[in-house]
This record gives sequence, structure tokens and C-alpha cells, in this order.
Amino acid sequence: MIISLDRWVSPRIRQLIEDRFYAQVTRQASFELLSRDPEFLRRPGAHVGLFADHGIVHVRDVATRILSVLETIHTAHLIPARPVDRYTNMCGFGVLLAYFHDIGMIDFSAAGRAIHPEFAAQAVFDPANEDLIELIWRENAANLSWRLTELAAQGVFKQTPKTVLREMLAVSMAHSKTKVPIAMLNEPRALRAALLEAISTDLQTLWRQHMKVQTSVPLQLVRTISADALGLEEDRPGADPVPNPPPSAARDAWQFHAARFYGDFQRDAFAWLTTTDGPLHDLAQDAIDTVRALRCADALRQRGTVLRTSAGYEIYVNGQTANAVFSLRLGADRLYLLELPGPISAGEANMASSELDPCGDLRVTFHRGAFADHDANRYAAQSAALIVLDLAADTLDSLLRTPDDKSALRRAEDLAIMVEEVGDNLEFAEMVRAEVAAFNTAAAARIQVAPSLIDATEGERKLYLSAQPVPWDRATRLDLLARMGATGHAVDGIDPALAFEHVRLAQLERNDVLIEAGTAAAFVYIPLGVGLRILPLGGYDTLLVPPWMPLGTTGVIRGAVRNASVVAEQPLQLLIIPRSTYLKHWHRTLSPDELRQTLS
Repeated sequence: MIISLDRWVSPRIRQLIEDRFYAQVTRQASFELLSRDPEFLRRPGAHVGLFADHGIVHVRDVATRILSVLETIHTAHLIPARPVDRYTNMCGFGVLLAYFHDIGMIDFSAAGRAIHPEFAAQAVFDPANEDLIELIWRENAANLSWRLTELAAQGVFKQTPKTVLREMLAVSMAHSKTKVPIAMLNEPRALRAALLEAISTDLQTLWRQHMKVQTSVPLQLVRTISADALGLEEDRPGADPVPNPPPSAARDAWQFHAARFYGDFQRDAFAWLTTTDGPLHDLAQDAIDTVRALRCADALRQRGTVLRTSAGYEIYVNGQTANAVFSLRLGADRLYLLELPGPISAGEANMASSELDPCGDLRVTFHRGAFADHDANRYAAQSAALIVLDLAADTLDSLLRTPDDKSALRRAEDLAIMVEEVGDNLEFAEMVRAEVAAFNTAAAARIQVAPSLIDATEGERKLYLSAQPVPWDRATRLDLLARMGATGHAVDGIDPALAFEHVRLAQLERNDVLIEAGTAAAFVYIPLGVGLRILPLGGYDTLLVPPWMPLGTTGVIRGAVRNASVVAEQPLQLLIIPRSTYLKHWHRTLSPDELRQTLS
């Protein structure tokens, strides 16, 4: 993971940021410290120490992930196409933004969590971080020094190019949809105004302003879920008052650090953001679209079996209650399993993966859908629904543009939310869709229940997601079924509409390995030409697969691993049918009478 980032930002810069900020987050989240924190012991579910990772592993993950997100939204035409040099600059800038976006989590408190976006915006102007800014400039990280110096030579800036570098890094604040809603991100003047306020207002005042807004988890979205379960304080008699931000030297002796870089702050700061044409407009649009990718990458952070807290403690879902369980280690010889109610933690703990597929659709997978009883199942579905809504807001909504902005070829409004089926309860995805509809009918309309890909190998999964939906008309589909029938497959009763839902058409090249023996059976394949060879286990002879004959049915039908490898000896096309789609709509067997009739 780290090696792939070297092209964009040097290990020296990344190490400095990790040591100065993220290592402190990891240290403060240790159970040795949490176990002595009265606030944690009083309400552990609301404590930042049990949030999903915001430490070193997290920043490395987001910095790597933003590169794949940028590639996806660029090739899927969800942002305007860029020349190679500008796209490359966006990749490097994205890695830098990722490294700055959560540095404010070093303030390990409710207040620090709430205003960590503004902290990051201010930190790039703070004299305490002058060495870091100088290093980024001197090393020409992400090619920013060169690009900004070239622009400065054209006389387009109202300030020095190094000051513009600071401003660009401060834009990391916009990773927060709470502080920078999508309407603000799409309106450069509003974004500029928010940045001006953020870097010229002391953090304590920003904290008070935040507490007046309180938009993080709207209670109206969770009608049947209590505020206590959400980890929120209700406005009720006897409730604890909102804590003040902890004292710090920076807050007690506030200085407007950015003011020293400007002759006229209000006139000059971030002026490049609002330029309407020319190279500065390109710079602003590159920065804003990179922020879109950052918001996506941050939301799509690693989860599943590697979901942990900032201190590296595992978080997983309880198969009985659907609550989140935290494995808290104290020293080398004590382990405490803490179970906490709360749908946000529960939904995250049950999430196996999330991603933008090559088309830009949001794809979400959950570990399990079957729990101890009806109430636990519904609670799990509600928890999953909240996570799906939050993911969609952070990803798909971040790709929205104003109605008059036609610069991207595709509209984010047209993207789908693909919720994969769960093997132990095939109704769970539909339950999640129903719960989303109770919160947000528009979001529910975008949900498509998709076959599970969780057991597929990386190669088969990648082939499926990169393949195209089958573009055939009804006559062509019926012709395929007739050809399959000639190979012996029972095709009577197969619906040519339903059977092709979620089926993809793919291209294989010579020497491509389609199936590896011993792996999970996630797909059935139908070759449309010759060229596939089966290499069975057990020393049996190899076989050349004829066209139209379903391949891989054995493992799918009996629910076992593959008993053979399959390779392509020449280029060919084939259909890819997900396991659940095959079993629902394609799987047919013959009775003895039907076999005799077929052979007669």
C-alpha cells in the first residue's frame, strides 16, 4: 500500500504527518488510556476512542483509495475529462488532501471530533507546521510547487504561490459533508466564504457554532430508534450539558495565523477559487473534483474483517443481537469483549465492503442477515439502512453537480445503490431497502438488490464488474436458450427477461485464467465460442468446453469449491451468471422420464 503512494508524495512527508498527527490519534485510542478516562467509562459508545479507525492505517488506506476513486469517476465520466497532466496532478493532490483531512482528530474529544475539518484548514497556516509546508514545497509534492510557480509567472495570483499551496491544502476541510454540504461545494463563492470563516475564527467559537447546528445524525431519520441507542444526548431534563472543548494553548492564546500571509485577507485569500475562466478556473475545478473523490474515498474506507478502532481493536457484529462488539486489549494478558447498542456502530460492524463499481454505482455488502430473532433482524436492517444512507450521502451525493453544470457526461442522479444479497438470509437486502424507504423514499428508489459477490475471487469479481450488461433483445436471448438446450441443459420455463438480470457479457483473452481450482463457486459461465479448457483436479484428462454449455455449475449447485481450473486458449466472449441468479432462474434438472424424452 505504502509503496504505491511514493510516486505522489514522498515517504518523508508522509512519515512526518503520520508521526505528528495520526500516531497521536492511535496512541490516545489505546485501552490503557481509555480505561482511565471517566468520560469513556460513563458513555463508551459515544467516545471517539471507539469510532472506526482515524489513525495511521486509516490515512494510508484513504490516501491509496482516493487514487482508485479518481480513476473510477474519471473513466465513468462523472467528472469532466482532463488532459493527462491535470489528471496526474489531481492524483498527487488527492494523496496530500487525504493525509491532511483527519489531522484534527489529534484533539481526542467530542469538540475535537466536531471541528477537526476546521483544525486541518487552520493547521497549514500555523507556524508550528512551517517545516511541513516547506518540505512539501521543496520536494514539489504532487507537482504543486511547479504548477503554482508556473501560474504565478503569468501574474494570475494575488498572493505568493506558496500561500496558494497552503490554501489548496486547507481545502481538505471540504471532506466533511456537515461543514461543506454539496450545494456549497458546487458554489465556489460559498466554498470560499466558508474557508475564510474557518481559518479566521478561533476553534472554540467554531465549536459553539457547530453545537447550534447539530446536523450529524438527524433524529427524524430514526423514528423507532432512541437517541441513547444512537449515542446522542436527548434534549431532556437532567441530560448532561454539552461539554466545552478542552483547554489548549492554541485556543487560550488564539492567533489569526493566516493573516500574516495577506495584505488584504478578505480580498485576496482563496481568490483563485472563484475565477470563472482560464488556468485558475482549471485549478479550482481540479481542486473541487479532487475533494469529491476524497469524500468518496473517506466513506469507502476499509471495513469488513479488517474494521478496527484507531488503536487497532477489532469491531464486529454479534450474530445473536446484531450489536457491535469491540475487542479491547489491556496489556498482553487481558481481553475485554464490550458489546454496545447503537445502529451506527452495528451497521458499520456488519458491513463487509463498499465501493464504487466501474460504472460509478455504489455497491454495498453485509456480512450477515440472519440473527437470533425477528427483532434482531429488523434492528440489523435498520442499522444497515442508516449506513447505506450515510454512504450514499458521502459518495453519490458528492458527485452531484448544479443543474446548469453540463461539464460531466454522466449525472450522479442516475447512479444506483447496489445492495448485495446476504447468503444466510436472502431477504435481508430487501429488508434494508424497506427500512431505507421509511427514512428516504428517493434513496430507496435508487436501490437495486444485487447478487452477492462476497465469495468470488478477486479475478472473477473484477471480470464481472468490468463486463457490460447483456445488450441482447428477446429474440437473441431465446436463441441462446435454444443453443443451450441443444447441449442438454434443461431450458423449458426459463424466463428470458428475469434470467438475464445481473448477467454480464465479458471478453476473455488468450491465457486468461477464468477459474482456479479450490476457490469458491460464485458464478456460472456460458462460453459463446470455443477456447476454454478445463483442467480437473484428481489427475483426470483436460477437456475443451464447447460453446453454449454452462460451465461451473457443479460448485454452484452443490455449494462447494471449484474442482477444476479453467483457462482461455484463445480470445472469446462469455456470459457471467452470478450464483443466486443461476439458482433462481437457470437451474433445471431432468427427471428420468424427461431424460428419456429428451434422448428419444
